[in-house]
Amino acid sequence: MKPKTICLSFNQKIKKISGSRFQIPGFRDSGFTFIEVIVAIFIMSIGVVGTLIAVQGAISSTSQSCSRLTAANLAQEGIEIVRSIRDTNWLEQRTATTTPWDENVGAGDWEADYTDTNIENPSLDLCVFPCVYNNLHFLKKIDGGFYNYSSGNDTQFKRKITITPEHASPDPDPSQYEILKISVTVYWGGGGHSILAQEELYNWHSQ
Repeated sequence: MKPKTICLSFNQKIKKISGSRFQIPGFRDSGFTFIEVIVAIFIMSIGVVGTLIAVQGAISSTSQSCSRLTAANLAQEGIEIVRSIRDTNWLEQRTATTTPWDENVGAGDWEADYTDTNIENPSLDLCVFPCVYNNLHFLKKIDGGFYNYSSGNDTQFKRKITITPEHASPDPDPSQYEILKISVTVYWGGGGHSILAQEELYNWHSQ
């Protein structure tokens, strides 16, 4: 074979190889170039990453919903604690008529739980002034799901109970209040989240 013919044949083979495609057996002209494979992998990677981000977002949203529900229950519990003290005062008035209906629930910012050992004369604990997030105590949780300040493991929740006495009549006695406006704020997430519950308690028992 002549040298020129050999060179031509070799160049034709190189050209044929350089233009080749990845072939799928059984399918004619259905191969993928290397660039197409890279693009396909890239698109698949975007899909996988997007799915992972969506799953992570769903988990985070569920966690926030659970925390918000717990905070709402703790806020309502704070109102019920104040209501319980008012009702205890009414019971005491049966034997001690001089007991004020708003005894131990005066104006101010407070902390309290349902494990108060002084059952006969329950009271609130005055919050350290100024009653801001950093001065509040973490609520602890014991077995059974009960929250308190004395035992158990610290949770992420803090609670502030604010009591504001108000008059109901247009010409009130300055020394007598008929309404207690209760505002309970529960914080969580390092103070980045909070929820507020409010209610007005009346001295309707004396009417």
